[in-house]
This record gives sequence, structure tokens and C-alpha cells, in this order.
Amino acid sequence: MKKQLIGLLLLGSISSFAIDVVEYQSSQRNIDGTTTYFMPKFKEGFKSWVINSKSSLDGVCKAINNDSNYLKNSLEVPFNARSAKRAFLNEYGELSRFSSSQDHSRSIVSITCFQEEDFKTVIIYEDSKESKQVDGYTFFAPRLVRGNKKHLINTRSSLNGVCVALGFSKYLEGSMSTHFNARSDERVFMNQYGKFSKITVSANHSREIEKITCYNE
Repeated sequence: MKKQLIGLLLLGSISSFAIDVVEYQSSQRNIDGTTTYFMPKFKEGFKSWVINSKSSLDGVCKAINNDSNYLKNSLEVPFNARSAKRAFLNEYGELSRFSSSQDHSRSIVSITCFQEEDFKTVIIYEDSKESKQVDGYTFFAPRLVRGNKKHLINTRSSLNGVCVALGFSKYLEGSMSTHFNARSDERVFMNQYGKFSKITVSANHSREIEKITCYNE
């Protein structure tokens, strides 16, 4: 009788750890304060499943870290035909249902999440030189960091906004030069506040900023 009781207690201890969570293969902390998680899986008890990309993406981030949100346009979703079952998560990070591979859905390969207090707008550039025209600098090949990616900046962005993100208040009229990079089909728009607005593709023949001069009034 005593041995059976011990066995039941041990079984109860093991079962108490069999909870529903989202695990991931690895993670990467990015310079804009976000974190990218690779190969996230929903774990129910001792089984795990890939996560359907049609899940609530904020919910996936909340399941990984309760206080985090999904970074827009950061999802990587190659089709995984080998996985016959995918987990749908709702906006609370809870399991909603399972889907099969017959619905042609995709699984999440990586997702980037952020917490409001840590997130910041970061533009990197290849080089900068002090301007001879104004009290400011010229920046060459600026790129907006979004999670673990560096994006070309669309020339139709607010140019004052780009300068705000670079730490200045004004764009020097006529100082921008452009370039078309056929190898990259994505470009970001930035608004007048120096924040990310949206991503466009090169199908609209948009160009990126190659050089821009910014200054403070």
C-alpha cells in the first residue's frame, strides 16, 4: 500500500509539470529591443506541434512572453508539408484548435516580438559625413532595423521623419539621392514622426534612399 501511494504521488508530480506552453528552438535579441524566436512549437503535455501562421500573432507572442506583442511584418512562414497537424492559437495565446496539412496552411518558422518599454526605432547606415551646407550630417545607405532584418527605406517616406529617426529635426531639401536595388523586393515607409508605417514591394518600381542630409534648426 505504501509503495502504491508513493507511485501515485510521483505520478501527480510529473503531471503537474505537463502544462501547455510555447517553446522555441532558439532566440535572438535584436538592436531595436525586439526578440526573434525561431521554430516555435505549441507543447501540450508531452507532445508538441508546429504553430499555424493564421493564428493570432499577438497571441503567439503572449504565449512566449506574457507582456509582448507581435512586430508587424516579421513573420517567416515557409510551407512545411511534413507536418500534418498545426496548432491554432487565439489572441490570449491559448490553443484554439488544430488544423491538418490539407488546408494548405503554413507553419511559423520565426516570429519577432517586442515589449513597448524596450522597443526603439533604429536606423543604421554605411557611412556619415558632416555637412558643409548646414549644421548636420549626410548619411549614406540608411537602413531601418526591424527585428532581425535591415530594410531599404522608400523614397516616398516622410523625409523629415527619416531625419527624426536619425536624431535630427529636418531634412535638407534636395539632398536626397536614390537607388533601385533589384535584389531586394521590400522597402519600408516611414511617417513624419520617424516611425515605421508599412512595407511595400518593388512591383510598384519604388526606389530606396541612398543618401540623405539631416540637420537641426
